[in-house]
Amino acid sequence: YSTAPEDQYFSDGITEVIIANLAKVKDLKVISRTSVMEYKNTTKKLKDIAKELGVAHILEGSIQRANGRVRVVGQLIDANTDKHIWAETYDKKESDIFELQSDVAIEIAKALKSELSDEVKSRINEKLTDSTIAYEYYLKGNMHENAGHSKENLLAAISEYERAVAIDPEFAEAHAQLGRMHVQIKWYRFDLSANRMRISKKSIDRAMTLKPNNAIVRVARGKYYYHGFRDYGRALSDFTIARELAPGNTSAIYNIGLIYRRLGDYEKSILNIEQAIKIDPRSVLMLQNLAGSYAALRQYDKVKS
Repeated sequence: YSTAPEDQYFSDGITEVIIANLAKVKDLKVISRTSVMEYKNTTKKLKDIAKELGVAHILEGSIQRANGRVRVVGQLIDANTDKHIWAETYDKKESDIFELQSDVAIEIAKALKSELSDEVKSRINEKLTDSTIAYEYYLKGNMHENAGHSKENLLAAISEYERAVAIDPEFAEAHAQLGRMHVQIKWYRFDLSANRMRISKKSIDRAMTLKPNNAIVRVARGKYYYHGFRDYGRALSDFTIARELAPGNTSAIYNIGLIYRRLGDYEKSILNIEQAIKIDPRSVLMLQNLAGSYAALRQYDKVKS
């Protein structure tokens, strides 16, 4: 959390990036931001939170920034014993925020004795942008997108991502998110024009040129094929690559499940949606779609549970 209300999007964004970095580690089960954010400012005991999320460890911390500096306090706690496994305080220049996010993820993975190959370390250390201003706009775009897919939220997200890529044209993730928001505009039938998809393709093609081996970019292109054209084969290919790049990427796993359901393979659909729910156990949307897949197989006892 952030101690300054106006910086909530910033602290939430840092949290989301750290989660995304940890999701790149194959043997870690990392709960996604959707479920984690429900416990922001909660008074619940760590042991109860851990039980509800199905985890053994909780990472908590705070972020403060002022006068061009960022202070992050983080601690990893064993929910059973309440003991600290890892704790660290970072006090850095705001321009070092990207390095800080990578350091936190790597230190947590080490504390949990996870195996970190050079390839995984390289993915975690991958810098989003050299511009802290572009990064601010990117985080604001994520904030609007995470608030729900109303037309107003999608257009607000598009506006922020456009600002990000205007400042840093090499910002692959911002291009990817921008392209994905235009696809969502079509998916929710706010604009069904061919021009909307041309705009989307331009941004996603740019992202793919910059970072083809990036989970966010691959998920975005998967959405382009899935939500833009119902091209399930190409979408499945991109989501599968995204999952390989970031084994804990909930969006990739969940969308694989949705595509298998559209292809009529309900067993594979259930397998993947169940896996996604383990990472995002508080997602009502995922639970609803899982129930739908159970119902299609007439497994009504599981629908009730």
